Amino acid sequence: MLAEFLLALAAIYCSQDLLPTAEKLIKDCDLKQTEVEIVLASWYGQKFQGKKMANGERFNKNKPTAAHPTLDFGTKVELINLSNLKSETATIEDRGPRALGRGIDVSEALAEDLGFKDDGLTFLVVRVIEKPTSKNN
Repeated sequence: MLAEFLLALAAIYCSQDLLPTAEKLIKDCDLKQTEVEIVLASWYGQKFQGKKMANGERFNKNKPTAAHPTLDFGTKVELINLSNLKSETATIEDRGPRALGRGIDVSEALAEDLGFKDDGLTFLVVRVIEKPTSKNN
């Protein structure tokens, strides 16, 4: 059911040229064994550089970090931009986002790598790929 939804969303949101890639991406994903969500994403950068994150570490806009409202700190996630199907891996290290309607904030470097830094917002598939061994939230 979720795979069909993702494919339909990709068909609506992505160009027709990306549909074969979207279909392969969805088929390759073992959706029954993972946590997957589609969220509106934004990014944060220089304004927060060096400030403490919710996990106690200092934010670095050049690292592949993300803020999520509920996932445990240290959780590794795959992020897939639905507008271009670029994919990156991030570690959840902060809480957020604070803006209503958004489901994840990523570092400036991730926004650049995922191809939405200039736009500021995009829809991302967030797929948990590794949970932390100890819960430190």
